[in-house]
Amino acid sequence: MRTLVGTNMNLQGASLSSVSVGSTHKSTRPTRHYSRRVRIGMIGLKSTLNCIDNSGALVVECVNILKNKVTNGWGSVGDEIVCVVKRARPVSAATQASVNAVKVRRGDVRRAVIVRTRKNVRRPDGSVIRFDDNAAVLLNNKREMLGTRIGGLVSADLRMKGWGKIVSLAPKVV
Repeated sequence: MRTLVGTNMNLQGASLSSVSVGSTHKSTRPTRHYSRRVRIGMIGLKSTLNCIDNSGALVVECVNILKNKVTNGWGSVGDEIVCVVKRARPVSAATQASVNAVKVRRGDVRRAVIVRTRKNVRRPDGSVIRFDDNAAVLLNNKREMLGTRIGGLVSADLRMKGWGKIVSLAPKVV
């Protein structure tokens, strides 16, 4: 049986802030568990990320998060993902003949590492970092960067997770 609990018992003029729905029976689960269910990374399947290296990809879509049992299928900064290139730089006839041809095309399936997320990330010192977009850097099969440059901010948490090469090439580390 459910009861309405609130300051205003006249429900016609009541707002959502003054009326809440409560339960009269005791729940089988303690309510403290619900407050601990926080998703850490918030990069999941079908999430789109900006590609910030010069590999030729502009937007990628996540199709799998690799080896991440801590966050139950959600990716965070420093996690490796499998992604599909959704948008890539156009290939012109002049660039096809050059040595530095575009390394990826639309529809390619590649590995990537997440370097920025819109989800708040709490650091051990108590500070909270949040970026404006989700971004990734493409990798080859040997877990090396596909591009040679990075064009944007990256999180300093990458250094702790073993991605020092990405941190060293980035113009700004936050």
